[in-house]
Amino acid sequence: MKKIRCFLCVFIILFVFFLFGCEKNLTVNFESSEGDVYEIQTVQYDEKIDKPNDPIKEGHTFVGWFYSDERWNFMTDVVTENMTLVGKWQINQYTIIFDTDGGSIIDPITKDYNAPIDIPENPTRAGYKFMGWDKEIPTNMPSENMTIKAIWEKIVLIGASGPLSGSTSFYGQAAKKGIELAIEEINAAGGINLNGKMVELELIDFYNDQAVDWIAANGVEELISKKADIIIGSITSGASESLIREAIKYGVPVITPTGTADQLTVGIGGEEREKRANIFRACFYDSYQGKYMAKYTKNAGYTKAYVLFNNDDIYSVRLKDAYLAEAAVQGIQVEAVEYFRTTTDFTSYWSSILAGEYQCVYVPSYYESEKIYKILKTGYGAGYTGVCYGGDGWNELIQYVKEEEDTSFLENCFYTDHYFGASENPTVKKFIEAYRAKYNEEVPHAFAALAYDAVYIAKQAVEAAGSVEYAKVIEALTNGTFTNLVTSSTEFKFIDGNPEKTPAVITFKNGKEVDAK
Repeated sequence: MKKIRCFLCVFIILFVFFLFGCEKNLTVNFESSEGDVYEIQTVQYDEKIDKPNDPIKEGHTFVGWFYSDERWNFMTDVVTENMTLVGKWQINQYTIIFDTDGGSIIDPITKDYNAPIDIPENPTRAGYKFMGWDKEIPTNMPSENMTIKAIWEKIVLIGASGPLSGSTSFYGQAAKKGIELAIEEINAAGGINLNGKMVELELIDFYNDQAVDWIAANGVEELISKKADIIIGSITSGASESLIREAIKYGVPVITPTGTADQLTVGIGGEEREKRANIFRACFYDSYQGKYMAKYTKNAGYTKAYVLFNNDDIYSVRLKDAYLAEAAVQGIQVEAVEYFRTTTDFTSYWSSILAGEYQCVYVPSYYESEKIYKILKTGYGAGYTGVCYGGDGWNELIQYVKEEEDTSFLENCFYTDHYFGASENPTVKKFIEAYRAKYNEEVPHAFAALAYDAVYIAKQAVEAAGSVEYAKVIEALTNGTFTNLVTSSTEFKFIDGNPEKTPAVITFKNGKEVDAK
């Protein structure tokens, strides 16, 4: 009986303890993985807890609440003791997309949030200068996807063509220097004014056409593929003709700085100007020189002239023909006699000249300055005392004058050229000084001056057009007036793609070239 009473007492005590223990509150802490308390809930033993709102952590996705390594199931799990549930997150990946707006492709960058970002190289786009991005590229991956767009500024693109190798490379190199100097000056002065906004000028390529016709033609597509707004070239007339025939297909504005053949702008018979409406030149053309020198002959008071021309040189033939045509208009009696590329002895020619008592001799020739010098020296040595005239093919004649040689005979010689390097004209002087400073050359070749002017003509045309659209630039070239150029002392307009300007006439004094005017 006594044992029974003891057992009952123990049972009652345990029951009461159990009863009160079941009714006590239990605490559940919700903490981050770093130990920060997010929420605390109090529940009764063996009850479920409410699922709190998912916590937010930048750049992460909340996975759930875990007790030890087990994910807590709020639908079924109950609390039987005080506990801590730990929140877990998964790091997110984000992508930065680069919209280059027509520029070179930059691959998107996808990385975990806050991972370091390698800044990509700047994109490139033909005809434009990269000015930056519309948003700053972050150094670490942000907590959102981003699209960053390139900002571009238009650049006026010059494509050029000429011989940089081969027998005529000197002419191409001179032209290239003139182009580069002009572009450098224009950009240093702020660039081209394109509808009130200053933009840069860039030489995208000086294509080496080697003065070969088919290579020059192939170069057009190359320059067009590089988004050339204007093409300057070629340098020799033959290569220029091939380049032009190809450029006509694209309608791209072309300014040949030095191609003097008549047909370049109008076709062989002069009937193709409409077809060649996109073709212009910075130099005067062959017939223009011959015609001008016939007028010059008349103004000097001469009425009887002898023309000694190279029948193997189309340039020489063209100048001869133009001189003869204008001489007939001016009432000048002319005898024209041919020589050939292989001719080396000119004694008999001068015998005829002396016997015929000609007042002047016109010797139009190109690419053979040494032979021209020999022709002149032979004539004056034989006793000729009259004047001799020539075209711009004489512009290297001075280099064949030997030191201590009597060159007084040259003081009776005159030739047309595109500019005179010792001119007092401010534009010419500025060009000479800049050229000497950049290239350490005493007197720039006429081809350098013409190519330099071609760039400035292009600048003035683009500014007048307010655009680099081919048609608008061509219209501006066709109807515009061009000023402040090295190779023209006065402003001029284009007539059928040819500049209406007065040639320089150069003679010699004490072994040096001087302005004849």
